[in-house]
Amino acid sequence: MSFNHDQNILVLDCALSGFSVAASRAGAGQDGYGLITQREQASLIVPAIMSVFERLELDPKALDAVFVTSGPGSFTGLRVGAATAQGYALAADCPVYSLSSLQLLAYAATKVEPDFNVYAACIKSKSDDLYFQIFDSYYQPIDKPSLIGFDRLYERMNGQSRVCFVGNVDKEMMQPLLSTVEETIFLLTDIVNEASLLGFASEIIKNSLEKDFDRLTYLREADISVGKKAVRKLK
Repeated sequence: MSFNHDQNILVLDCALSGFSVAASRAGAGQDGYGLITQREQASLIVPAIMSVFERLELDPKALDAVFVTSGPGSFTGLRVGAATAQGYALAADCPVYSLSSLQLLAYAATKVEPDFNVYAACIKSKSDDLYFQIFDSYYQPIDKPSLIGFDRLYERMNGQSRVCFVGNVDKEMMQPLLSTVEETIFLLTDIVNEASLLGFASEIIKNSLEKDFDRLTYLREADISVGKKAVRKLK
């Protein structure tokens, strides 16, 4: 998988248990870094980014765009990713675009397991609930993102077939689905790889679907809301 655009791009994902960084230098390839960590994302992510830039010989001020996952996911991780993305975009005087963390997972899954009918993206929360959304084989949303418990998940997926679950949910909690969902597999991951980060950003650009980063998305019970305060405009 390659990044086909003649641009300097930085992509960040901090929605899961760790973080992932990927960058592409115009005409010179791509590189990435991923780390699973429960703490210190704020102190580790910038050195990771600078390491990627160094290997690509990419000047941070030459960035054309920055992409960052805006949620749902880890509350602390999303804030770290947003602040870091804004900092690099401000220095480069370039736009910041948001990515859905659940759609990113679905996109990554379709590249590894392309022959399923449904892709169910799951991100664990601090409680027994999980952030959840269903996508079709073209990683387009079938329903809205939600915060649900495992009992509701089992009920929601009952009768489905050929489902690929992807995310960082404990495999043991997903086992009951094997008896209710035909032809099921689990792709359990705490980070999204470089190729998927850049590939998803590439698809967004190619289809002119860029969304300016404005606010982080948080999920509440039976409701979707956004942060109370808008992100400060860079320009």
